Order: sequence, then C-alpha cells, then structure tokens
Amino acid sequence: PYIIVGEDKSLRSAVRDRWKGGDAALLIRESQVLEKSAGYRKPTDATASHYLGSPQKISFRYTYNYKQLLQYGLSGEKEAGEPFLRGAQRYGFDFYSFHFFLRNTGIVKSLALGDFTVNLGQGLIQWQAFSSAKGGHVLDIKRQASVLKPYRSTGEFNFNRGAGISLQKGKWSSTLFFSYQKISSNADMDTAGREDLFTSFENSGYHRTAGEIADRNNNGQFSDGGNIVFSEPRFSVSVNFTHFRFSKSFQKRDEPYNLFSLRGSVLSNASLEYDYTIRNLHLFGELAMDRQRHPALVQGMLLSLGSTMDLSVLYRNIPPTYQSLYADAYTENSSPANESGFYTGLSFRPLNGFKMEMYYDLFVFPWLKYRVDA
Repeated sequence: PYIIVGEDKSLRSAVRDRWKGGDAALLIRESQVLEKSAGYRKPTDATASHYLGSPQKISFRYTYNYKQLLQYGLSGEKEAGEPFLRGAQRYGFDFYSFHFFLRNTGIVKSLALGDFTVNLGQGLIQWQAFSSAKGGHVLDIKRQASVLKPYRSTGEFNFNRGAGISLQKGKWSSTLFFSYQKISSNADMDTAGREDLFTSFENSGYHRTAGEIADRNNNGQFSDGGNIVFSEPRFSVSVNFTHFRFSKSFQKRDEPYNLFSLRGSVLSNASLEYDYTIRNLHLFGELAMDRQRHPALVQGMLLSLGSTMDLSVLYRNIPPTYQSLYADAYTENSSPANESGFYTGLSFRPLNGFKMEMYYDLFVFPWLKYRVDA
C-alpha cells in the first residue's frame, strides 16, 4: 500500500482524488468565568475603559485531512469581553482563519493558500513553527521543519496570509511566498503631529475595550520571500530571503535600550545556510544580513562520541544592530538580537533506560535591554 508505480499525477487530478475519503472534524468550544470581572461593570465616567462585549469565550474549528496530503479548514474565535455580531465585530467572530495545504504532487512539494507559516534557515531571518527553547534537551540545537506549514491556530499574530509554493526537481528545490494582512499595532504620531507611526505590535489578540478596538487591524503588512536549496545526502546549502513593508512607519519609544531597534516601514533580510555530515560529525550554520548590512551568525555542531555519548556545540554572534522580524533562533533572548554566546551540551546514556544531560552556556548582551541598565 506504500508503493505506487506509475506516472506523476497532475495538480488538478491530485486535488480531485484527495477531496474525498479523508477525515473531517468540527470542534466548537465555549467557556466563561462565572464571577463577573470588574471590566464588565460600566463605569460612571464615560471616558473610563471597560469591556464592550459578553464574558463568553467562543471558538470553532473545522478541519479536513487526507493522509497529510491535502488539508484545509476554517476557524474563528471570540475572546471574553469582545463584542459579537455588533460594532467592530459585526461579522461575528473577532478573528477568522482559513488554510488550504497540498503536499507531494509532481514537482509541487507543497502548496499553501490562505494562512500558513514560513520557516527559513536556523531562525535568524524567519521561523514561525514550533521550536525548542534553550534547556535540558541538549541535542535539540538545530532548527528543522518544512519551509511551508499550514496555520491552524486561533492566534492572531506571527503567520502569513496569502500564497506559498515549494517546488522540487532532483537535487534542487525552491520556495516562494507572498502575504498581505491587516495587523494590530499601537499607533502614534510624530512630534510634529504629521506622520502616522506605530510603536509596537499588538499580538495579544484582545479587542475588548474602545482602546483595543481602535488598534485592531490599523496597519497593513506586506511580506514576501523564499529560498533556493541544493541538497545531497551529506551536504546541503540554501539561500534565503524575506522582505516586509508596513503601511505605517515603525518607531519605538526613545529609550536607550531602543537605540538600535527597527525603524521605518521596510525590513529585508537574507541568509546563507548550510549543513554537512561526515561520519559521526554533523556541522550546520547560517550567516544572515539585514537591510543595513548588519551581519548575524549561528554555527553549530553535533558529534557522536560513541554509542552512549553525544556532544552538541553552538556559537552565535548577533550584534545589537541586527534586526529581524518573526525570527526565532536558538538564543537566550526571546528573539535573535543583541547576543553573543557559546553553548555546549553533553548527553550520556550509561545504562539502558537511564540518560543524563548537562549543558553550559556562556552568553553576553552587548547592549542594554528592557529593565537591564548595564
């Protein structure tokens, strides 16, 4: 049942054959805190903030899956305190998401329509899938995931909305995507009151009060990018790139720790990634650069020292001037910026059913951080 001898199916015939016979599921969820929160009490002061919606949290999700080869679905969510079928949410739920994802059809490795995530390199320029944080799993230092993945969450941030396609022919593969979506941000004006700015991204997904509703979908985000990959059994190299443009200019608060933060309405990144395996040694790394040509580097090594012992080493050098968006490398910081460090881990299995892991990480933040004054 796992081997088919014949011609590759066309994209049209593959979609037609996979449209039926899969598994479909519908999930509807409703929850509510019984105690009435203070935010639902209408204040006597007309200017005071309060929740404009009901206390119920409601969500639904419909998904269809045919052997991981064809997936599509629709989901919606209303947070507690958000209006429903009125006001800013007159179309019902505060957030809707649709995804269509096709895999392994001829040279088309994957096709994404609607909402999807993009994962490139070792996370220096973009990584939106799940990834392990620094900790006791000492061998999980390398980022590994498909470039395109369907987005099925009800989170309202850190995904793409548009189309993406991955093609593969022999040793060469390539991915291209583009996206446009409305995002929520904290809007502001410049000192002269003329230029429309935003100071931060609003990624909580809450739109309950008049202030939160005013920030809802007040900014446009266009993004595109992709990669070109050459791979062999023991070696692969890829060139990755991303580009972002916002309808408003980004400018954080004028604080010392924000001296090198992203400014303006355009952000671009490019990187070169490689991995190489020779016997019991695996090397990998990524060299990235932003629009202002500020570099960033991640270099790792996985080494088998025997049947019971493995070693991992990771060096990263990400200066405070380097800027990226939706990135997630293996760092101490939550995002890859303003950090250099050397990590080494050891996994030891002295007996069957027993494993001991230990790691040591030496890292430095070259510039100030929020609530870190030196």
